Amino acid sequence: MLRGCLLSIIYTTCLDLCFAEGAGSFECPCISSRSAGFASLQQQLIARGMERDYGTQGCRAYDDADSASPCGTGEGGECQSSWCYVDMDACLQNETACVAAGGVLGSYDSEHCRTRLTMASTLNLSAFFSYETCGYVNTYNDSTKLFETVAGSFLQATFAPYQPWVIKNEDNQYGVDGVYMDFLLKVLGLPALGMQLNVTPGFATQQSRVRFPESSYTACVHDVALGTYDFCLADMWVTPERARMTPFLPSLREDYFYFVMRVKQKEVTFWDRLGRPFLPFSAGAWALVGLFLIVLALTLWVAGAELNLAQEAQDHWYEYQWYTRLGFIAATIITDFLLGELTTRRPHRKQSLEWPFRVFSLAFSFFMLVTISSYTASLASLLVIENQNNNEFNNIEEAIAKHTRICMPTTLKSTFLKLYPRGLFIGVDDELDMPRTLYSGGCRAMVMSLTILQQVHGGKVKERDCNTNFTNETMVIGFASSAVSGATENHCKFDIEGNDRNDCELIRAGDILYTAPLSFPVQGRLLHSLSWGVAAETSKGSFQVAKRNNSVDYESCDGLTDSGEVKLREEGGLTFEELSGTIVIAILIAAAGCAQKLYQELVRTFERIRKSSARTGTSGIQSEQVQHTTSQDVLIGKQHSLRSEKELRGDDQA
Repeated sequence: MLRGCLLSIIYTTCLDLCFAEGAGSFECPCISSRSAGFASLQQQLIARGMERDYGTQGCRAYDDADSASPCGTGEGGECQSSWCYVDMDACLQNETACVAAGGVLGSYDSEHCRTRLTMASTLNLSAFFSYETCGYVNTYNDSTKLFETVAGSFLQATFAPYQPWVIKNEDNQYGVDGVYMDFLLKVLGLPALGMQLNVTPGFATQQSRVRFPESSYTACVHDVALGTYDFCLADMWVTPERARMTPFLPSLREDYFYFVMRVKQKEVTFWDRLGRPFLPFSAGAWALVGLFLIVLALTLWVAGAELNLAQEAQDHWYEYQWYTRLGFIAATIITDFLLGELTTRRPHRKQSLEWPFRVFSLAFSFFMLVTISSYTASLASLLVIENQNNNEFNNIEEAIAKHTRICMPTTLKSTFLKLYPRGLFIGVDDELDMPRTLYSGGCRAMVMSLTILQQVHGGKVKERDCNTNFTNETMVIGFASSAVSGATENHCKFDIEGNDRNDCELIRAGDILYTAPLSFPVQGRLLHSLSWGVAAETSKGSFQVAKRNNSVDYESCDGLTDSGEVKLREEGGLTFEELSGTIVIAILIAAAGCAQKLYQELVRTFERIRKSSARTGTSGIQSEQVQHTTSQDVLIGKQHSLRSEKELRGDDQA
């Protein structure tokens, strides 16, 4: 490592010195008087009426202001570029000499291990020249290098429809339309290219499909490598296997792959909201809180604690039954817990309990502080209830750990097996077939591109499944399934268990798993010129214009973003529905208090009626007794009167 670093430093230092002195780079030096072909080259220059020093005196801008060259007016940046004729004996890579020097081709170990770009002389001289050895790029002949072999030529292409990028359009002269076609016509129409296009329908040939049955896209790349087509117009991932067969143009966009699973949404019921205020603590935690309060109430009761009651009730506190006092204390402790203060007090007769009661108060306050703070911290977020999702997995790692079958594009299966060796991946030729495969039981989750997921949520894939008859050839690679046809077997309405199909239940989980660049495979002879054309038109914004002109807006599912995620709650206060559970619980507690008060009033009313009735009965008996006594008195009085009259009569007779 140290040796390589030192050689690199020495190389770059020598390179700067060579450029400064005009001798060219040390691995491809300019021709000099020590070179074998130096004298012959000068004689050829003189024979053509040129100066003998032209291109032979190291790195110089020989064409600058030369009246005999196109740079006579001094225009053009290439006219100020330095160049020289090079010593080809020293310029060519020599593997034998490189290895003998202890190096390998491409290293800095020897001048024989590397070289610089050279071109044959355009003046019919038996010499080669180089701008690169003098530190410049040859732009003088770039039009020749880029366009001469391809300008005005006829290109053969084929296409695979994939909305909105490639759209079949029989009314178009090419039979194809879309984002890529609009952009490609801009590139081919550049004045420097002026290329013509012939589009052949059918995509990949049958010969290549037999060779690559798992992917028609890979088969089309094979056709380009064979020379059947010059390029494939398709929304195609650049994979190592495909790039090995033929080069690709610069990437125009990227596909983002996510882990997608089916999540059945559960509607939030009244009982869910009613139980929400209790969710900050588990059942065990609530039991522990209740146990602590009960133990504290018992302790205070045993210690003879008194309540801050009205004076009349306080005076008769010890006249109550023991269970009544215990009930009062327990109810007060619960109320104090909710209010955050301890209102029970020590018996005023027992001064010795002053400090124990303070310790009780401290313990209770500490318990309330921690418990209520913890409860409050999580309650606000738990009161916000979105549609509850029964997530079976949170990410692809959990699915793999549970040995879950995961559908994914066959083309990317080998890549994901390297990333997740334990994954049970089911290859599907057409990515649009993956939802149908999931509903048929072929897998329980998917690795899907964001582009397809948007079509799934927009209902386009379900519509396709209902309107297409499928056969076993288009089904799953690596999963045995029978041929299917018709709406029922295509699972466009129901899954394999008879449940309603709802594509909005397919949501993505976790971060991006993989990013795949998309581009066109092309013939190698076209790569440089078309790459320049793509870069030129991209810099003008032509690709973005083509996207706007062919944009397709897919509907998104309620509760999901355009990227297939569950929507986060927007900023704002709690709604009535979110507080409804708390309100109902408070109303029920208040109703219980009202019921107790009503019961007490009824008892008191009945008691007053009973006492009133008792008093009325006693008064009646007393009245009867008085009346009876009066009657007896009257009778006695009458008897006395009669006796008196008789006595008077007797006296008269006597």
